[in-house]
Amino acid sequence: MPQINQYANTAASITDADWLDLDKNTGVGTFQSQKLRLSTLGAGLINVLPILGQNIYNHDDTITGTRTVGLGGNTLKFSSVGGGQVQMGNFDVGSSVWNLVLATNGGGGAPVNGALFACFGSGTALSLTSSTGTALKAGSGNPSSTTTKAAEFTDRVQIIEEGVTPPAVVPELLLDIQSNKKGVRFPELTTAERDTNLASAPNYTEINNTILQRHEFKHPIFGWVGMSENSVTIQSLSSTLGVGTFYAGCIPTKITATLAERSFTSPYNGKITKVHLRTVYLTAGDRSISVYIRVNDMTDYLVQTITNISANREFINLAMNTTGIPITTSDTIVVKIVSSGGTLDATGFISGGTITIQ
Repeated sequence: MPQINQYANTAASITDADWLDLDKNTGVGTFQSQKLRLSTLGAGLINVLPILGQNIYNHDDTITGTRTVGLGGNTLKFSSVGGGQVQMGNFDVGSSVWNLVLATNGGGGAPVNGALFACFGSGTALSLTSSTGTALKAGSGNPSSTTTKAAEFTDRVQIIEEGVTPPAVVPELLLDIQSNKKGVRFPELTTAERDTNLASAPNYTEINNTILQRHEFKHPIFGWVGMSENSVTIQSLSSTLGVGTFYAGCIPTKITATLAERSFTSPYNGKITKVHLRTVYLTAGDRSISVYIRVNDMTDYLVQTITNISANREFINLAMNTTGIPITTSDTIVVKIVSSGGTLDATGFISGGTITIQ
């Protein structure tokens, strides 16, 4: 029998209908020539190669066991040049089965241990789409843990609802959320929970306060305030302003020396944060004028003192009492005007402005 390399014909292709020569081991030192199908050879290789540590996959595309890919200083890239996608895993949110763990360290810092998603570098860090359920849930430690922890991203993240045309990436945005059907829900805390758990929160942190029923943020000066500003108009008609103490309120009448005639009840809960009062005169006089906000006929809070004799004076304070004046709808407010010094009264005194309550 000639050797295989001496056969006259060379096969250009092979199918499972073809036969191969096999020197079959039938016992110790005993062999027999047998024919072999290609499919039988393939099944045999699947069983033999894992023993040699060379095969990762079974013939049905499942892996043969837990595998670690050592890059050895090389780079493993998934490229979509020419089209195509790289898809990893199935996110079964309901049963917390997680099939994708990414912990990349392209930025050169220390790896993020136990992070479900931790991406560093330029461009969009991670893009997730989901037709149903939650697209992203983060857990530390074991990725299958049901305890949610922090997902950390750098550069920027886009969350786009399925069916919405993705907008162009805006480099100035860290987080870009696009949807035409859904909104964003902020954490909900009571006032006590906020004060206890967020005592050291950074400025501009936002929450929903379930007690005061408002959306709040931590102002760098006034602390926790509502997102909206309410204002009360202050005004007075033409009067003569000599030495003494006078009061103005929200009704357009002349100033008076009687506080009770001009005080009014606060229409809002919150903090008085800003006051802007403009005064004009027919003749300015030379008196020094101080403007205060008086609360409950007990406490005076200085807005500003002006000593010049200009016919137009603006009393502005954008940080009343440094951290704001706490106020409720049971408190009374009045504008207190103290005129002193000098020798000439102001005539034709008219004032108008706003008190801002956040």
